[in-house]
Amino acid sequence: MSFHIECLIDISGSMKDSISDLVYSYNNFLNEQQILNIDNNNFTWGLNCFNHKFYNYIDCMKINNVPNLQTIDLKPQNTTTLLDSIAYTIQKIDYNISQSKLNNDKVIVVIMTDGIDNNSKNYYEEQIKNLIFLKEEQFNWKFVYLGANQNAIEIGKKLGISENCSLSYKQNSNGIYNALKSTSNSIIKLRKGEDYSINFNELDRLSSLSLGDSLNLS
Repeated sequence: MSFHIECLIDISGSMKDSISDLVYSYNNFLNEQQILNIDNNNFTWGLNCFNHKFYNYIDCMKINNVPNLQTIDLKPQNTTTLLDSIAYTIQKIDYNISQSKLNNDKVIVVIMTDGIDNNSKNYYEEQIKNLIFLKEEQFNWKFVYLGANQNAIEIGKKLGISENCSLSYKQNSNGIYNALKSTSNSIIKLRKGEDYSINFNELDRLSSLSLGDSLNLS
């Protein structure tokens, strides 16, 4: 079975003080997935970022070839076009499937933001909810929503993402790291066949809010 992980990460102006923590935590997430994939090349990775624009950093690359992200690569600024960027991410994956760069076996989209949408021009919540519902119901895609400075479960529901797959995190080094660490752990269970979906538990939720910083999630 093939796997594809597509990351969509907020780099709006409010992320400015968190970029180094984000880069470190993202690279840990990537590296853990690469280690598990050492004997299996049937796994691809994509990375997109957004503020007032949508940026495609990595387009359907074999995971073992994906380089670590560097802080200098990201320039946080401006507003948050979350809804438009989710739609563009789905369109990008659809295009790569149509070009046979990847297939629909297991597509996992990980969305990470520190705020709600405030500048999308082309899409609204109900459209995104319908898009996500279609992909999950017809093609078994998985969507993960990681949100700071908000109730991620409530926002996730509005986008059509289940409570089990939505996680609030505190916007500091521990919160960002633990949110992506919990996401990585859940995806590893899915890849190993130990779980059928993404499922955040109470330990994940405490840790991502920095209420359990001393807890070891490995």
